[in-house]
Amino acid sequence: MLQGLKAKSENHGFPCPQCNFKIKTSIEQILTGSSIFCSGCGLQLHIDKQTSAPALDALKQLNEVMEKASDDLAKAKKPGAR
Repeated sequence: MLQGLKAKSENHGFPCPQCNFKIKTSIEQILTGSSIFCSGCGLQLHIDKQTSAPALDALKQLNEVMEKASDDLAKAKKPGAR
């Protein structure tokens, strides 16, 4: 399910609520519920899956759309593709 995540970017992340250092993370890390650490101050963040369910569902849908768009683009770039 999460193995094919293709939505990656150098710009993904958010400011640490403790020190304001930019915490870089991935959609996969968020959707799997892995702990997220701030490299600036060491703060460990956890996602409450129950409280965050609507946001996680929206993120999962976004990722699926981005995956499909990436696959469609790859197919369109193949020689002979229309």
